[in-house]
Order: sequence, then structure tokens, then C-alpha cells
Amino acid sequence: MKLVYNEKMKKFIPYVILFIIGAIFLGFNAFHNNLWFDESYSMAIIQHGFIDVWKLTSLDVHPPLYYLMLKIFTMIFGSGLVVARIFSIIGALLLASLGFTHLRKMFNDKVGFVFSFLAIFLPVVLSYAIEIRMYTWVAYFVALTAIYAYKFYLKNMGADASSPGGHKIRPYAIPLVIFTVLSAYTHYYGLLTVGVINLFLLIHAIRNKANQKLVITALIAEAVLYLPWFIFFLFAAMRVSNGFWIVIDYNTILNEIITFVFSAIYSNISMKYTIIIAYPIIFFTIYQMFKLKSKEMALCLKILAVVILIALATSYLRPIFIIRYLFPMIGLIIFMIAYAIASIKNKYIFASFLAAILLFSSYNFYFESQKMYNPLNDEVKTYIGSQLEEGDIIISARTRDLMGVASLMFPDNKCYFFNSDEWSIDICATYPNMERLTDLDMFEDYQGRIWVISGDDTNVYNLIDNSNKKMLEEPQYFVRPAFDNENFYVYLFEITKE
Repeated sequence: MKLVYNEKMKKFIPYVILFIIGAIFLGFNAFHNNLWFDESYSMAIIQHGFIDVWKLTSLDVHPPLYYLMLKIFTMIFGSGLVVARIFSIIGALLLASLGFTHLRKMFNDKVGFVFSFLAIFLPVVLSYAIEIRMYTWVAYFVALTAIYAYKFYLKNMGADASSPGGHKIRPYAIPLVIFTVLSAYTHYYGLLTVGVINLFLLIHAIRNKANQKLVITALIAEAVLYLPWFIFFLFAAMRVSNGFWIVIDYNTILNEIITFVFSAIYSNISMKYTIIIAYPIIFFTIYQMFKLKSKEMALCLKILAVVILIALATSYLRPIFIIRYLFPMIGLIIFMIAYAIASIKNKYIFASFLAAILLFSSYNFYFESQKMYNPLNDEVKTYIGSQLEEGDIIISARTRDLMGVASLMFPDNKCYFFNSDEWSIDICATYPNMERLTDLDMFEDYQGRIWVISGDDTNVYNLIDNSNKKMLEEPQYFVRPAFDNENFYVYLFEITKE
């Protein structure tokens, strides 16, 4: 008995060490005050009540589950930025935990450990784990959907497939339904991915005439549970069809897909170095899939291919795909790479693969830290905050990443977003102190001090038609290294009486 216990502990200890190191590795860059627009939206929406979160999300292009989960988490642990980032880190660590809780049992210890290792140390995870967004959580839900769909599939292929009612595979149908619905309520690419997974399962059941009723019942249950949000999904689809901001460069999209898991959100190092590591590992993974004749890897690749092809085909009519929307499927990608690396028999070559990935990720980690903790990121807040007066208004103009950030930086002052691009989706109502401006007519009779945060191509001062305006200071230039050296100007002027 003691021998069995010791053997179990030996398998457990490497994971404990990995997750302790992983939590430090992913969490180190979470202690900063930088925000970009999407993160500011997450922080703004959770300031509302639960019903309002549901209503406001219906005006957005993402489902509500992540925001509701984040709201509950911040109600318990505090509403600060670090707490919100820790919530995303938890999602990333849960994704990594699947190597221990599921994959090592389904395959072997080596596959499970490499999956957990990659789910922590791949550069793309390093970036998304500290994003105040839903990506790590949807990746976790989608991965679990794929796992239980595959368990269901394996039982259908075995001797249990012909058992009355398929009673031995029913336990897998319940988590399959649960995680399918959770994925769909977290991100629309989660919905698309689990939709394809369930479609594959249905096709398999029909072809093999095994447990068709159970599969169809599971699909109906998923549809019924998603029905409360389905009408909002249709409205979101119609809004996107009327106009959206995404632009796809089909000349570079293949390279972006191949290098995705080795790239940070904001490029830390030259793409040529990313290509050097990304292409060999991805091609090695595909080679191993054919060499090993792995049906598991092939299934993952088919799901990825179908989802991407649907997204790109739809994008010919209306662009809906950007490279970060691959992240909901990251568990499938990591599994393929983990399976390929774990199949390496030579321990030195195996260790070399992991070492190369760790070194490359550490390189990204260093640059990420340098950018996130650069003092230049805080200069704009310090500058405005040192002179901001009660009654001052703040306008963000054509600086989408700062429009929501300014609202959260200075919650006691009225903020506006000068929407000269006339977005079809108005999200300004999410921010308690912000409104959208489609023109500048209100300033014809306005009196007071005005701050403008703007790129150098939109000088609101010149656009305002009022002869009583005057600059109070020379425009100040700022750079935010945390976001690819995003640069902008801050203007301070006043409109007085005649």
C-alpha cells in the first residue's frame, strides 16, 4: 500500500513544482496599471449590476459569462486591476491542469506533463494570462468540451456502443453539454469551435449508428440552454454585418496562424526569431501526426481547419477573424504539439525541445516585463492628474485604446469619445462617465477647460468652431511602451466667454 502511495506521489510532485513555477512565471507581469481598450471595457462593465451586465453585453460583440464570472470574483477578492488579472491567470493554470487531471490518464504521463508545460510556458499564454479578458477561460472550457467529446467518441467506438441506451457513456454526455454551453456563453469563437466539435460527434454517431439518440439529445439540451442568449447572438451578428473594425491581410494570415502560439499579443521580439522556432515545431508536429498515424492529433487538426476555414470564408463577406480568436482553440493546438514532443524517444532531443521553448518564452518574458513596468506608461496619467480640475472634460479622439482607459483613470470627470469613424457599435454607455460624440457641435456654445487625448491626425482643437478657444499649454507627446509604443498627444485648452 505504501509503495503504491509513493508511486502516486512521485507522479504528483513534478506537477506541483511546475504549477508553482508557472504561477510565478505567469503572475509576475500582472502587477502593473496599464490598460488597453478591451481591458478597460471589462473593468467598466463589472461596475454595473448583474442584470445590467447582461443587458450591456447584449450591445457588445461578446457573450456575458466571463463578465459575470469576473464580477463575482472581484466582489469577493476586490475590484483592482491585479485581482482581475489573477482571474485570467487562474483560467490559464486550469487549462494547464488538464495535463494532470485528464490527459495523463487518457494517454500517458509524458503527454500530460508536456501539455501542462506548454500551457504555461508558450509565449502566447504568457500574454493572454494577464489580459483582463475572457480568453484563458474560454480556452479552458473548449478544451474540456473536446476532452469529453473524445471520451464519448471512444466509448461509441468500443464494446459499449451497442449497449442499451449507451448507458456507459451517459456520464460523458453531461459534462459535454455543460462545457459546450459554458464555451458558447464565453466567446463566439468558443461557440463556433464547440459547434464544430459537436458536429463531428454527430456525424460519427450517424455513420456508426451508435447512440444517435443520446448525441441528438445532448445537442438539443445544448441548444435549449443557449436559447436565452441566442436572440442577442443574432443581433450581434447583424451589427457586425453592418460594419466592423476588423481588417484581414490574406497575404500574411498563414504566417500569423503558424507563428501564433509563439507570439506575444504585442510583439516583444523580431518576427524572424519567432519564425525560427515556430515553423520547425509546427512542421515537426504535422510530421509526427502522419508518422504516428495519430487519430487524436488528426481530429484536432480537422477541428482547427474547419473553424479557421469557416471564419476566413465568412470574412470574405464581412471580416470577423483576427489572429487572437485562435486562442479559444489553444488547448487543441497545445495538445497536438505536446503529443508530438512526447513521442520523442531520445531523452536528449526531448529535453532540447522543451529547453528551446522555455528559453524562447523566457526571452519574451524579459521583454514583456520591461514593457509593462516601463515608467513611461504612467506619464500620461501623472501629467493629466497633476493639473485636472473639477469640471474639466476629457475627449479621446481616434485613440481607441485610450478611450475607455481615460474614463477609468479619471472617473470623477466627464469623458467623451469623438467617434469620427461612426462605429456601428456604441459601447460608451458601459462607462458610467463617458458619452460618444459623432460631431463637435456642442462646443459652439461651450465654456470650460477641455483635455484631448489624440493621435496627431485628429486635432480636435482645430476642428472646434469657436473663436473663444485658446491653448493653455503646448501639446504634450506621450508613448506607452506596454502597447507597442502606442503614441499620442495630450492637448489642454479652454473656451471662455466673449
